[in-house]
Amino acid sequence: MYTTPTNAGGIPWNNGNTTGIVNLYTPTTESTTGGAASTAAFIGVDSDSDTGGTQPFQAPEYCYNLDAHGHTDWYVPAYDEFEVLRDNYTTIGGFTATAYWTSTEVCCDAMFYLNIPSGDGAGIKRFNNQVRCVRKSPGYSWTNWSE
Repeated sequence: MYTTPTNAGGIPWNNGNTTGIVNLYTPTTESTTGGAASTAAFIGVDSDSDTGGTQPFQAPEYCYNLDAHGHTDWYVPAYDEFEVLRDNYTTIGGFTATAYWTSTEVCCDAMFYLNIPSGDGAGIKRFNNQVRCVRKSPGYSWTNWSE
């Protein structure tokens, strides 16, 4: 698994709204290991049912649209994927002591996040948390995650 060298900055999960919150809450979005599929599930979906048009889910849109280091297959890591980053954050570098979004959905208005270095939590989708995008090499699986 690869990560970007820096954080994307404080980004809300949804469009920062407090009403009209959209809940996907499917087996895909509640996965703790399938960040790529979970991120993709939020793309093109309206994050605010009270406002006309389509308001993007900002954190997943950021990673999904990222073109960096010769790759375009970036995504928001799921909970267990981000734990790998958290467990190795000093070696990887570029992390700050704060909350980072994961792509694992808790419920209609919250996503799981992980704090570096202290631990986990759930955050309201309109809150701003850091985002660190990841990608996997071909052939990556949870049985060979250390590659």
